[in-house]
Amino acid sequence: MSPLFTIPITPEKKAEYLEVLIDSGATSSFMHPHTAESLCLPLIDLPSPHTVTMLDGLSPQAGKIWKKANLTFSFNGKRMTETFLICNTGSHAAILGLKWLDNHNPEIDWNLQTLSFPHKPPEHAAIAEEEEADENTLEGVPPEYHQYAKVFGEEEFNKLPPHRHYDIGIELTDKGPLNSPLYSMTDAKSATLKDWLRDKLKAGKIRPSKSSISSPVMDMTFLL
Repeated sequence: MSPLFTIPITPEKKAEYLEVLIDSGATSSFMHPHTAESLCLPLIDLPSPHTVTMLDGLSPQAGKIWKKANLTFSFNGKRMTETFLICNTGSHAAILGLKWLDNHNPEIDWNLQTLSFPHKPPEHAAIAEEEEADENTLEGVPPEYHQYAKVFGEEEFNKLPPHRHYDIGIELTDKGPLNSPLYSMTDAKSATLKDWLRDKLKAGKIRPSKSSISSPVMDMTFLL
């Protein structure tokens, strides 16, 4: 297996793919001048030259970068546009660096040298119940926190991060001691608990349990 990690990207309006290097040690994305020329990309002057520092900490004689170019391409079904600094990238047509990795946050297996983008589940349309709108939801909130109001709304609260391949489950063994006493509940508390469980299941924050042991729950009526 090659120690270098490359992926094939397909430039817009081009039939042939381009093999580019993935380099988390490169702060920006770079493209060889010959690549920009072959793709007929217009070069854009930088406001001020950038200095290239090599891995050994030295700057080569031609280490100043004066040009950049924008390239729209697709990979793994995802279309994106990246700005590349034009410089000598050696034997590589282009390099996608840390800035690109931060912007797109792909899933990378460095051992298998695979790169993919997290699958986004389709949005489900649902008929919402009509509720009386609160005309002033920011009443009592200091003005400097108004920009964060959306974060505390119900819509954002019910969102979870996307599932990843490294999600894990906790599997109990048969050898462990089981201590799961039953707790009595009034009808009112039982109804409140069922409503809470239904809402959390719907939001995807919990799922039906197959465990032989359970956990006590907080009395929500006490908090209200």
